[in-house]
Amino acid sequence: MGAVVTSKGQITLPADIRREFDIEQGDEIVLFKCLDGSLGVRVRRPRPGAGRAMFKIDRSVSQEEIDEARAMGPVERYLRTKTDQDEQP
Repeated sequence: MGAVVTSKGQITLPADIRREFDIEQGDEIVLFKCLDGSLGVRVRRPRPGAGRAMFKIDRSVSQEEIDEARAMGPVERYLRTKTDQDEQP
């Protein structure tokens, strides 16, 4: 069993391999180099809730606050965020 690489570097997994390893649409095929130099393959399946926001924003942000944050550098933004978090109960 195998797959042919196209000129764009894409492959199609044969149906019997997809069935045997229960590979479905949306699953990610991860290729990696093993310590011995061989090619390793893993199937990463999306988890429920994956890709959703990691943080809950409990208030709306005004356009003025957005513009102010854009004007700051990354360090200033981080320090402001850190200070805001420290002030919350």
